[in-house]
Amino acid sequence: MIENQSKYASFRSVINAYLEKSFCITLVHKPILRIFNHLLTGIYEKYNLIIADSHNENNNLDKNLLNSEENFFQKYSNIETKYEDKDELTLSAIKSMEFIFKFAFKSRELLSICNRSSYVNNREENFDHEIENIFGKLVGICRLNYKILPNDNMIKAQIFILKNVVDLIPILISSNRYSMEFIANLYVGFFSNQNVFKTQFLSKILQTKLFDFSESRKILLEPICNIISVSLTFEKELEGSKMTQEIELVGKVTAELMNKLEMNKIDEIRDEVIQVSTLLPCLTGLFLYINDRISIKQLFGTNIIAIMRILNSDCIYKLIDSSDSDESISDFLTNHCSSYVDKLVFKYLIKQKEINKESKISQIKMLKLIYLCNTLMKEEIFPKNWFEFIILRNQVVFHVLNKIGEKLVDDYLENFDQINKIIWTDYFDCLVLIAIDPCLQKKKIEKSKFSQEKNVDLRIQIANEIKKMWYNLADKKQHFIPDLVSSFIKVSLLPLAEIQCVIIPIIFDMINCEYVNKGAKIGFDDFLVPKLIITTLDQQLEFEKKDITFRHSFQKIMNEKFANHSNLKKNRQFVKNVVDLFDLLIEYSETKIDSSDQLKCFYLNEILNFYRNLKRYDIYVKYIEKLRKIHIQRKNLVCAANTLKLHAELLYWTDQELERHLIHKSFPDEKIHKNLKELLFVQLIKDYTLGQAWEKAFEFSKILRGIYESEFKFDKLCGFLRQQAELCENIIKNNRFECKYFLVGFYGRKFPKLLQNKRFVFRSEPLEQIITFRQKVESWFPNSERISHSYPVTKNETESISRFIQVISVNPIYEPSNDFKTMNISPMLIKYYKYNEINKFKYSYRKDSILNEDDPTLWWLIEKYITISNPLPDVINFYEIIEEQTIHISPIQNAINIVNERLEMLKESVNKIDVKNQVSEADKLLIQGTIDPGVLGGLPKYKKFFIEYVNDEDTKNISTLKELINETIFWGEELLEMSLNYLPTDHLLNIIKNEQLPKLKKLFDISENKLARYENNATLFESTPKISSKPPNNCDQNSLNKSFLNKVQENYTGRTILSYFGMCDKPNSSNFAIASNNSQRDSISSIKSLNSDDDFNNRKIILDETLSSKRPLRRFQNLNSSSTSNSNQSSRPISNLSVEEIILYPSFQNFDQNNFNKLEHGSNNKAPPKPPKTKIAHMIPKDYEDQNIFNETSVNDQKKSTTSLQFIPLKSLSSKTNSDSILNKV
Repeated sequence: MIENQSKYASFRSVINAYLEKSFCITLVHKPILRIFNHLLTGIYEKYNLIIADSHNENNNLDKNLLNSEENFFQKYSNIETKYEDKDELTLSAIKSMEFIFKFAFKSRELLSICNRSSYVNNREENFDHEIENIFGKLVGICRLNYKILPNDNMIKAQIFILKNVVDLIPILISSNRYSMEFIANLYVGFFSNQNVFKTQFLSKILQTKLFDFSESRKILLEPICNIISVSLTFEKELEGSKMTQEIELVGKVTAELMNKLEMNKIDEIRDEVIQVSTLLPCLTGLFLYINDRISIKQLFGTNIIAIMRILNSDCIYKLIDSSDSDESISDFLTNHCSSYVDKLVFKYLIKQKEINKESKISQIKMLKLIYLCNTLMKEEIFPKNWFEFIILRNQVVFHVLNKIGEKLVDDYLENFDQINKIIWTDYFDCLVLIAIDPCLQKKKIEKSKFSQEKNVDLRIQIANEIKKMWYNLADKKQHFIPDLVSSFIKVSLLPLAEIQCVIIPIIFDMINCEYVNKGAKIGFDDFLVPKLIITTLDQQLEFEKKDITFRHSFQKIMNEKFANHSNLKKNRQFVKNVVDLFDLLIEYSETKIDSSDQLKCFYLNEILNFYRNLKRYDIYVKYIEKLRKIHIQRKNLVCAANTLKLHAELLYWTDQELERHLIHKSFPDEKIHKNLKELLFVQLIKDYTLGQAWEKAFEFSKILRGIYESEFKFDKLCGFLRQQAELCENIIKNNRFECKYFLVGFYGRKFPKLLQNKRFVFRSEPLEQIITFRQKVESWFPNSERISHSYPVTKNETESISRFIQVISVNPIYEPSNDFKTMNISPMLIKYYKYNEINKFKYSYRKDSILNEDDPTLWWLIEKYITISNPLPDVINFYEIIEEQTIHISPIQNAINIVNERLEMLKESVNKIDVKNQVSEADKLLIQGTIDPGVLGGLPKYKKFFIEYVNDEDTKNISTLKELINETIFWGEELLEMSLNYLPTDHLLNIIKNEQLPKLKKLFDISENKLARYENNATLFESTPKISSKPPNNCDQNSLNKSFLNKVQENYTGRTILSYFGMCDKPNSSNFAIASNNSQRDSISSIKSLNSDDDFNNRKIILDETLSSKRPLRRFQNLNSSSTSNSNQSSRPISNLSVEEIILYPSFQNFDQNNFNKLEHGSNNKAPPKPPKTKIAHMIPKDYEDQNIFNETSVNDQKKSTTSLQFIPLKSLSSKTNSDSILNKV
């Protein structure tokens, strides 16, 4: 049963039942104990003699090694032979000692019953003496040093004894023959054996009743602590998994010991506490030393907390006091640090804290204890779900620090040196770590069973302790500024007004201390404390949301403190800056979780502007990288490049060494301004190129090229010039999908503060439509309501507690630079600037919400011109509207704008066909929409202006509308004829030519002579390149009105001037006029173009191209042979056009029939040859002198007349005319 316990386990109960009910032999204990004692004596003497002789032989080995070797082994062989048969019997007896004792004690008990006196005669003393002898032999065997001469049987005997001797304790206790002290003394000797951990001897004995009684516990605790301390003392570095297992085993036994002690009240174990406190140094050393084994570190950390929990003040003082105060540090490490681990820990502290050799040993010990507390709080060794234990840890560490604080005030303020400063600083840091621990939340603390004082928050106690210790420093406070600023700010951010009222005055006291020491030497902006306050706020609020109570408490307390300070009250702006930063970072932290990237970019940009205004470039650079990272993730390379440019702007083209905060993460090895700036420029150019912003890439490449040329870096220059050539080729040849712009308004009190009741202009993704964009914006705020109209919102929306979002499409307004005004440049070069680097936009809506769609004479419009804070695209894709202007558009002017827009589309299509030699489906649709409209009436609906619109003041505008319609029909026919040249068999185009076009001409009473007039009277426009006819004879260059030119230069940009002279890339009118003295019109006189078409809107103009003649205008054929058709068919509505542009056109009157050329009629039906690439001539009738071309009706009084300037024609420009000569004529 003993040899095979698993197989015969059930027999134990049989034997126990036999002993309890059937066993009746009264004298069996005598032979059993005598034989067992004899076996133990034999094995003890055998191995004790071997070890003794081995020790003696080793001492005389140098004298007679050869002579004694043979006798030595012969002696041992004789001993082995003599006792060989008894070893197995003895081992079996040791394994069976539990039942041996049970039989012996049962027999003795029966004998006592028979004699009716259990404790009278001497025989009883013989029994107890026999028991003592047996335990003596067991202890003696366990104390044999098996390392001198290892023997398997001896080791087995020791292990079997340690495994089974604990099972005798219940037998000894239940016999009622011995006291607990006597039994405990029997077991003291076993603790000297190193196998007490492996055999679970210690674990078993801790679970017995010996530890339930203080008498026996006091006796056993000392040897237990000694064996634990010895086991944790290492003379060399810890290596191997075996050593790790041993350490872990010791840690588990220590944990069991502390669990057993904690079952008792603290008052009952006061004597044991002193003994257990001796374990703290060795446990601390291993805890601080082990970093790579988290499970062991966690185990030892819990043991340290358990010991600290029961420590009293005397024990804590004993840990830090040293009687050897005069000893040097090196002597202390040699004489008092027997453990290799302890030496390493002390050396690490001395090196890390830069402690000098003159420091006292007590200071080193104090530093180690505080460092232990800091490590317990810093190290994330305890899982977060150990909530109850973490609460306990915080309370225990605070209890220890409280006792340390008393010692610091008494002994560590006098003779204040560097190590004392380190000790105090670490002490404050540890208090802060406890206070800001995430588990210390009010609701959770109240539920914790470890909360000793339920009515007092531990954080409030810590705040009061910080206040008390801070003011105890007195004149020593200056030594801790600015080191403790960040720590105290972290505590003040806790959402408790009681804490903020305690800590925020301490922060102001720090500012005051710095002012007292440095105020006369430097300005407030250079103080370290204010800078660190902002830095700490940024770090704390960047990743987690804080309670808003700090904002109010800080603002209130700091304003009072600054106002009451005679010298610092002028620096109250600092308080406002902190509050603004807090608001920014709070809103940013709220958007980081589930908001869109665009909102994150918006808040990051606001934060960037804040730090740039404060000149805090150390934090500014950090947010540049954050913003750029988001742009890279969204593949928005243009914004990413613009963001990187902010970093490059902080650098210089010098060999100056970089400040630490300016070092870029992508180029950590670059330490020189010039080198890093060059690398950033190369990256900028790469990002702009990949983002198809080739113009911006070329702009920065010119800068870098100049650097290379000035420094003669031709190796880099040659490759760089090739890159520039590729950029130029991309600009000229490649097409880009342009982005659209949308106005987005966020109305309602429920929006974040920075968005609330504000409007922004967004730049969309390429080809993104308004429906998709609106859905994307609304997804940022799922519970928002949509405003579908374009009208201004009311107070109900702005003051509502709900969220309203309004999205309106807006058109960019292109403003050419001064360089572009003096050049004649291809539209491909200007197109980029019409959709990029724009900060002005426009949109319109109908004045009346209820509108008669069939009556254009009632179509009043309100046009809005808006300006944003930064041009788009920039570091982000939307900015707030900072300025708005309003213009009212009359119905007649609206009609002029719509027709003129269609006219420009026709000219662009003709130019495109000339260049590409092909007709697209869009061109065919444009022809059909102009000549044969299917919806909304088209051109015929404007016939109503000629019949019903009889206002005398608008007669000139009606004439202008007539001429525009005539010209639109002419260009529509021109586009139709050109399309038929390439598609002669197209059925739709032939029907339009033969049926619908004659109807349209007849409706507007257009004769062939009138159309021929446009052919003979034209001037060149760069945007629609064709050869022009000769200028009208009655045009006199000298008739230019100087006042008119001055007015043009004053109120109009280069685009309008060039349009006037026939050189603009896309003219908006045939001629010029200036609005009246209407103040509303004068306020926007600098706006050049109001076209709503996204493809032709707002482009920069550069005149660098010489105008040249291509070919004469093509003649019309068979105009009179067109068949007539039903006029009703021609009145079908035209396709809906956007109404957003003011174009200045004259009225066409007094046609001179002598100036028309005769029409040529072809005799064959073959399609004419493909025309060469030409430039379309924009027609200017020669009789346009003295035409009043613009009359805008004011909002309040439509009948108010407006003054207008005379249109002054110019002579046609020959093919040799260049831009310089044009400007000279101007």
